[in-house]
Amino acid sequence: MRAREQETRIWRLDACENDGEPVFEIPFASVDPTLDHLPAELRRMFVELGERHRSLMETIHAVRSTIAQSGALLALSRGKPCLAPHLAERTLSQR
Repeated sequence: MRAREQETRIWRLDACENDGEPVFEIPFASVDPTLDHLPAELRRMFVELGERHRSLMETIHAVRSTIAQSGALLALSRGKPCLAPHLAERTLSQR
């Protein structure tokens, strides 16, 4: 993060148990020293912005995965080669 605060302040460190269960999280904006001069409310806004940005990126990723899975299923239903077979197999096994 150091010397890249503007690019990384939307990041978050997630600590998880061995089973993947979240233990705690640290939004980088909450510990970004370049924001120390800001009032607490404004700093909180940076933390919220990071959360919203991550949520948007996760949604975009989910949409792209769904599109890829749909294309793979469509190709399989037409008897054509599947460009993303691992997606098709996972989708087909979910039925």
